[in-house]
Amino acid sequence: MQGRLMLLPLPPSDNDRHMLSRNGRRIINTPVYNRWLKRAAGVLRKGDLPLFSRDKTEPLFVYTVVVYRNMLRDPTNYEKALYDAMQQSEAVFVNDRQIKERHTKGELRKDSPLEYVICYLLRQKDLPEVMDFYVSEKQLCAFDDFILRGAQAHGDKVHP
Repeated sequence: MQGRLMLLPLPPSDNDRHMLSRNGRRIINTPVYNRWLKRAAGVLRKGDLPLFSRDKTEPLFVYTVVVYRNMLRDPTNYEKALYDAMQQSEAVFVNDRQIKERHTKGELRKDSPLEYVICYLLRQKDLPEVMDFYVSEKQLCAFDDFILRGAQAHGDKVHP
């Protein structure tokens, strides 16, 4: 079984993805969304992994955990941004239409150093082997520690 685990910063919500153009005739991406998309696609490209799925018709499954710090949000509001970043990176899949099944859940973690998203992508044919995939408390603590160590190594502040 092959899968790909990805850790990305929390994207803007669907509510913050679009705005009207200056003339009010077109819907365009917000500058905040464009910055996040460019950054997230860059993170995925830096992984230097082979393209997960070249076949535009191959059905894929995505399991997503959205980790928040201070308020409960609608985790499904972040899915489209994640899929756009995966497609734009040209390192995960060719087209987000390949996603045939998805599961998204939210995790409120007040002590988390940052808000982030964990995505686990796999081929639909592998689903029976991983139906019990679950992000445990121990795994979430490990992700929090990983993020905190990386931020501290770069001199970043992660607590408000």
